[in-house]
Parts: sequence; structure tokens; C-alpha cells
Amino acid sequence: VVVDLGLLTPEQISSWAMLDMVDLLGILFNWSDGDYRFEEGLMPPPGKLRVPLSLPQLLNTLVQRTASWQIAQPNIVVELHDVLEFADADPHDPQPRPVQVTHEQWLLLTMVDGATTVGQMAAKLATHSGLTPETDPQRFQMDLRRYEEFAQRVASELVNEYVAVKITP
Repeated sequence: VVVDLGLLTPEQISSWAMLDMVDLLGILFNWSDGDYRFEEGLMPPPGKLRVPLSLPQLLNTLVQRTASWQIAQPNIVVELHDVLEFADADPHDPQPRPVQVTHEQWLLLTMVDGATTVGQMAAKLATHSGLTPETDPQRFQMDLRRYEEFAQRVASELVNEYVAVKITP
């Protein structure tokens, strides 16, 4: 309909679909695990637009974009002994970017106070699950290790996205 009315060209729709799919794949490929399947020839539900995309072109665009992300964003690793503080917004930035956080990041951000280590945050998360070292020491240690890995990963995301900074206590 929008093409028939002259509001958009087929090329504009294809370009938008390509960039939207690259964004989606960028998110999916950053997941730590998952099963991915690309199926050709599926018809969209009624009322949805079908835009054929070249898979090689799509993956090439994703690789190019990812390479530029890796150059632009440093990979700062946060350790269990590190303490986080909220990052200051630059008051001289003419276009401050909005802060967007995931549910996982918010869970950790609620514990950021400039004094608690990432390891202590993980321990708090582990005890909130209902297990304690006294009730089931072996299971608690397994859960604690899982929460430590989680806290380190999410804390590293927050630091690399300039939402938080590592500080020396």
C-alpha cells in the first residue's frame, strides 16, 4: 500500500528490512547460548509484509557492523573484587544518550553503592534464591558460582556501556 501510494520505494523498504534484521541478528548473536535456524520459503502471516533478503549480504553487513562495534567499545573485564559506582554523565555532551538497561543489568544496578564488591553482589543474589551455606553447602556453592559468573558478566556490560565505572575502594 505505501509503495502504491508513492510514500516509500521498494528500495527503501528493503534497506529498512536489512538494517532491522542486522540489528536483530546482532542481539541474537550476543546471546551466550541458543539454537538458531534460518528457514527459507516461509510465508508471513496475513497483514505482514514479506521482504526477501540476501543471507550473504545480511551476514556481511552484520560482520562489518560488529567489527566497528569492537573497535569503538573497549572490553573492560570486571572481577569479583571490583566495586562499581554509577558513571557520571558528561555535562558538556551536546547529545547525551539515553540510558537503556536490561532486566539483568537493573538487578545488579540496584546493588551498586560504591562500596559493595561484585562478589558480594553475587552472594546477595545467591542468598535471595533461598539457599544458604548452612542448609545445603554443596548446592549453595554451585549456585554461588553461577551468580558470580552472572554478576561479572553483567557488571562488565554496565562498565563497557558507560553506565557504571570500576572504582578503587
